[in-house]
Formats: sequence, C-alpha cells, structure tokens
Amino acid sequence: MDRSRPNRADSVMAQLRREPWRFSLEQCVRILEAAGEAPELRGDLGLAFSPAEVSSLEEGALQVRSLGPGGADGVLPYGWLEWLQQATQDKNRAPQDFIHLFEQRFIHHHCRSLSLYRLATPYARREDAPGLAVMRALCGFDVEAMKKHEAALMHCAGLINRRRSTAGFVALVAEVLGIAVEPEEFVGRWQPLPLASQSRTGCRLGRNSVAGRRVWNQHAALRVHLHAGDAARWRTFLPGEPGFVQLTRLGYLWFGAGITLELMMRGTLTLDNRLRRAAPPRLGFTAQLTGRRPASFRCQQSLQENNTWI
Repeated sequence: MDRSRPNRADSVMAQLRREPWRFSLEQCVRILEAAGEAPELRGDLGLAFSPAEVSSLEEGALQVRSLGPGGADGVLPYGWLEWLQQATQDKNRAPQDFIHLFEQRFIHHHCRSLSLYRLATPYARREDAPGLAVMRALCGFDVEAMKKHEAALMHCAGLINRRRSTAGFVALVAEVLGIAVEPEEFVGRWQPLPLASQSRTGCRLGRNSVAGRRVWNQHAALRVHLHAGDAARWRTFLPGEPGFVQLTRLGYLWFGAGITLELMMRGTLTLDNRLRRAAPPRLGFTAQLTGRRPASFRCQQSLQENNTWI
C-alpha cells in the first residue's frame, strides 16, 4: 500500500489514525516511523479483554494491548489494577506514569528486536530487506537462470518439506505395489541416546539428567498391516524378497530418516510343506506343522531400522 497518495483520506496513515485496531503492533510502529513520527508506547492497565494488539492512537500515544504488565492477561494482580484505576479517577496519575516509564522501554525494545533479529521483515520491501542477497545466494536463487523462474517457484514453496501423512503412504503403496495396507501410528520404540544427551557428572535432576542410555520415542515407529490372501503374496513380502525390498524403499522414500517401519503380515492359507534344497522352509515364516488345511499365519518384521532422531 502506498503511503504517499494525493488523497490523504484514503492513505494508510489516515486509516491507521482512524482504525488502529486493524493493524498489528509492528505494522503501526513501522508506518509511524516511516512517516517521521516516534509514538509513545503505552501498555494496558485495565481489566477488560481486548481483541486486538492496538486499541487507540491519540496525541502521539499508541495504546498497546498485547504487551505490558497490566490487562486481563498481565502479571499484575487484579487488586493492583483496581487500585490504579481508582487512583486515576481520583486524578492521581503518578502511579500510572511511573509504570509507563518501564512499559515504554520494554515495548520499544520488543519492536526493535523484531526488526533487528529477522533477516526479512514481512512489511519491508523485498529489494530492501536486510540479508536478502545473502539468503538468495545460499539458497541458489541468485543466479540468472533462477531469477527468470522465481515467480513460478513461489507458487510451489508451500509444497516443499511438508509432513508426510500415512494416507499418502497408503495411496503410494497401492499405486506402486497394487496392495492395500493399513497403517498403525504412534507405535513407538526404544532409541539409543546420543553421547551428548547422556547424563554426566554435574547434571541436574529435572533439567538435563536422564536415567539410562535409551529413551522411548512415541513417534519413531510405524506399523503397517498387510493381509496376504494367498501363498504367493505371503512369500513375496518375506524378508529379502522383492515385495519386502520395494515396501522398505517406499517407506524410506516417503517418511525419510528417523521413522522405523514394522510390517505385520497376516493370512489364512496353505503353504507348500515339501522340502526343497532350492527353497527350504523358513522357521517362523513358511514352516507349517499342520496338515493341508488352511492355517492362520502371523509374521512381524522390521522394514527399516533407523536410529536417526526426528
């Protein structure tokens, strides 16, 4: 929005003075500073709840509702706030003026930190943002070839590094392998602690001390249930077989490092019990001690063991 329009009634400054609650605190301060004004920042010392960060802008004083010791969510007790309001009604503004001395410095320091310790302030022009050239060079966008397609890449920025869902993994497995799986989330597993996180002499209880060298991570394991309808599919997803290898790679590709996948395969089927040197029975996988009737099988194995922390 342009602040130098000929019609001042339609300018940003006029809207700020008329309806300051429509702007955030940082927007108000930056617009006033751009206009050459240094507002006095005052916190709220009342008891009412405010739905906006800023409530009023009168006579160079900006009333801030989101910061300060007072207000409905402030640190001052309600009894003190009632006493301050009573003192104001008695025309004794000395207590409030004393508190405003600290509020002015506190809120002003907060606004300065928002602009000093951010590489790109969201309300600054892109070409004038501090550190923009450095960040563009580090990300590889400062070359001529990338500058031509920057507008197209900005539309896809929200699709990068999103959290992968289990529903997407089910659709991926169904498309690639042609099978239906049911994921079970938050299975959890024990993970070894890095050496830097293990307790040493001088650790404090409740702060940085951990009993043991392993911890339970609820988000580090995911169980995939697969129903095998026949013996061919059962053998395909045994460890070392093509289906097992493909499912392992798909899990690592979709969830990345830090997630361990467990395959729980069930089926009621009849396996070939004949002894063969080329394909001997595997205990716990294909060895069947019953007759030729279909028997219930259950097999659980780890697809990917990964100790990377997420």
